[in-house]
Amino acid sequence: MNVVIQKFGGTSMGCAESITQCAQIVSAAHSEQSIVAVVSAMSGVTDELFELIDLAMRQKPKLIAARLNTLYQRHRNVLGEFIADQLELEEIWEEEFVPAFKRLRIILTGISYVGDATDKSRVVVTAFGERL
Repeated sequence: MNVVIQKFGGTSMGCAESITQCAQIVSAAHSEQSIVAVVSAMSGVTDELFELIDLAMRQKPKLIAARLNTLYQRHRNVLGEFIADQLELEEIWEEEFVPAFKRLRIILTGISYVGDATDKSRVVVTAFGERL
């Protein structure tokens, strides 16, 4: 059986509607072949993460906190579009997303303490976009 790789960029991951369209494309193709779906971060998130690194290097914890909260809400709102049951939404959010955001905050705090970011720390931070 052939394996087909489908790559969806940031615009395709911009909102719940576009994510749903991508899922429908994968589902339709999956009926005929094996699919590997590769998704980017939501539209604009990678740029936001680069800006967060810059703020951390400039030691701006209040700005970092505000921007992280915006990112947090954006992802939570999109997840809420897919899960109507509030208890289920809360369970998934707490189990899957809260730990990721906590880790991201810790890494950015570390960068802020040092005032510098290594190549590895930049990669780790920007990879959160795809992970989220």
